Amino acid sequence: MTQEKLHRAARAAGFAMVEFEDTLRTPSTRHDPEQPSHQAAERQSETLARSWAGQDWLGYFTRKATPAG
Repeated sequence: MTQEKLHRAARAAGFAMVEFEDTLRTPSTRHDPEQPSHQAAERQSETLARSWAGQDWLGYFTRKATPAG
């Protein structure tokens, strides 16, 4: 499954895809990376991205887009 197929399925279901990888790579300019609060937020973001990455999104969007019956 390619990213393009996933994006097409999401658009067909009326959803917009969010690129978590880009947000994780963007350095924060508002917080000092050495601060514990910043490190905790970064770990939480990485955990969320990993959990979302492991989901069967194409199957989810396909089921949502398919009429029941």
